[in-house]
Amino acid sequence: MKTNKFISSLALVTLISFTAASNNNTSGNDQAPDAVSEMKAAQEKAKRDFEEFKRKANEDYNTYKEDAISRYVAFRDSVLSEFVKHMKQPWKKEESKPAVPKPIDKSIEPEIIPLDEQTIAETPKEETSPIKEEVPQSTVPPVKEDNQETRPVQDTKPKRETPKVSPINNSIHQLPVKDVVDISNIDFNIKALPFVPVIVPEDDEPEVFRFTFFGTPVAVRIDDSCRFTLSSIDNKGISSAMEEITKNELINVTLGDCIDIREDLQLCDWAYLEMLMSLSQSFYGSECNEATLLTGYLFCMSGYKMRFAYNENKLHILFASDQYISDLPFYTLSSDGYCNYYCLSSERIQQIHVCEYAFPNEKSLSLHIEKLPKFAPNEIALNKKLHSYPIHLSYSVNKNLIDFFDTYPTPQTENDAYSKWLYYAKAPLSNEAKEGIYPTLKSAIEGKSEYEAVNIIMDWIESYKYGYDTEIWGFDRAFFPDETIFYPSSDCEDHAILFTRIVSDLLGLKTALVYYPGHLAAAVKFNSEVEGDYIAYKGTKYTVCDPTIYYAKAGRTMKSVKNTQATLIILQ
Repeated sequence: MKTNKFISSLALVTLISFTAASNNNTSGNDQAPDAVSEMKAAQEKAKRDFEEFKRKANEDYNTYKEDAISRYVAFRDSVLSEFVKHMKQPWKKEESKPAVPKPIDKSIEPEIIPLDEQTIAETPKEETSPIKEEVPQSTVPPVKEDNQETRPVQDTKPKRETPKVSPINNSIHQLPVKDVVDISNIDFNIKALPFVPVIVPEDDEPEVFRFTFFGTPVAVRIDDSCRFTLSSIDNKGISSAMEEITKNELINVTLGDCIDIREDLQLCDWAYLEMLMSLSQSFYGSECNEATLLTGYLFCMSGYKMRFAYNENKLHILFASDQYISDLPFYTLSSDGYCNYYCLSSERIQQIHVCEYAFPNEKSLSLHIEKLPKFAPNEIALNKKLHSYPIHLSYSVNKNLIDFFDTYPTPQTENDAYSKWLYYAKAPLSNEAKEGIYPTLKSAIEGKSEYEAVNIIMDWIESYKYGYDTEIWGFDRAFFPDETIFYPSSDCEDHAILFTRIVSDLLGLKTALVYYPGHLAAAVKFNSEVEGDYIAYKGTKYTVCDPTIYYAKAGRTMKSVKNTQATLIILQ
């Protein structure tokens, strides 16, 4: 298409040049009639020559295009043929590794600071405390037990009181730290692409299949000719069905539609895999081996690193990830440099047979979310009143997005325990929430100093009820920004992550997280000198900001945390 546009543009420029030259030669009144006729004849010849040039260029381009497509198809077919041949051979038997359990870290809790008489005198009266949010029963956080499906926790309330402290008293202190980790430049957004461009037949108009994905209606072109039956769950039965799939050109239409949906809905890798599973299970009517086969084929043809596997009478998909993933059993394949492959099943399968065929340029699934998925709106209205300021925020959160976040696996990055928070801190706040929150906060901080503006943002986040993950969910779980402002309670890491996101968006200030053994706070690089505790790094001061402490100001550090054991985690 781009080549055709280039040819047309070149043709237009050439025609204009010929016309201009002809007009210049015939502009005088002293031209003889024969000369005028000769000019017109030359102009007509130029037009004919130009049309012939354009025809020949289009012909050459179409020849090149057909040759390129035929080479693409030949390469794709050769890879798929090798894939099927490999599947027909005995699959390698692998032993599973235990699932990395979701952490149960009761040390991630704020330390209770006793209230002295001055603090009690400075504490706002009850009427300035947060208003009571009315949250639908469906939003009560679930808890997982024995790898079973999530279920709501009944009548679960945090038993401890969130600490309240007095403001700082005109002091500036540099805090000692154990370590500094700069993860501001880490980029996990390496998108997988098919190993050859998806070639969609132009003359095929298959039926449109519609399904719903996290409340969002989507559609792909696929029909009954794409339904396949597995005669047996072994290498012979699976390879036979796969051979049938690879010969069906209509699957390329479906694949092209899936990749278009990934772009249109801004789906991250995990959301894309979820979408393919939703499509396949909706198409087959339930979760079955055939649906797994279709999911795996579309996933690997989209450019992702995956392997088919089976045990007894069940087909499985193993996908590679650069991060450790909680609650999923995994297999370390020596044929792929001892890469970890996770099974889409919470049940640990001791032995499994794996087809180790690798597609060209395949990429591991990333858990990074650069942009939030564009799910259909399903808005839940919420509100929040700040502790110390006459500010009332009314906003909404998309429940479809919250439901998606509930499926998001917890990354457990090897040799870098701090980077797990990066996945949550780099995720943006949704547009639905921004539209309700940002205008009011921008108006509140307008004309204020950076220090005053940060304190207003802290006061808003401090007004959210504190709750311990281990008491609500049964394990440690970080929240994305939208989850923190949606669920009835959240903990220190959730408050710190939300705080860094809002300060970055509204004030454009550089932020960091501060990890103490047992607690997570935040820090801000102010452009001017401010009071309070700070951490110095390469000549830059990061002032500690702890949005877990009720009524605290920027610069306040919890009295009992061990600064000598703190780690500064620079985000932006």
